[in-house]
Amino acid sequence: MSKLVPCMWFNGDAEEAAKFYVSLVPNSEITHVQRNVSDGPSGKTGSVLVVEFTVAGQPLVLRVPPEPGELQ
Repeated sequence: MSKLVPCMWFNGDAEEAAKFYVSLVPNSEITHVQRNVSDGPSGKTGSVLVVEFTVAGQPLVLRVPPEPGELQ
């Protein structure tokens, strides 16, 4: 049976938020950070797009949305 993984949109520094969450709860870690490979509608090169992490063993995803008006 597959597991549901909550995905939350996070305006701001998603990687720093995930670091904060995993520092508070045992059995927590950041498992993957996806960064933008080039400047574009989703942000500048190197900016964080997705952070995958676990909190107390529960997988979670933080997704950074594009800036307003960027996907027109």
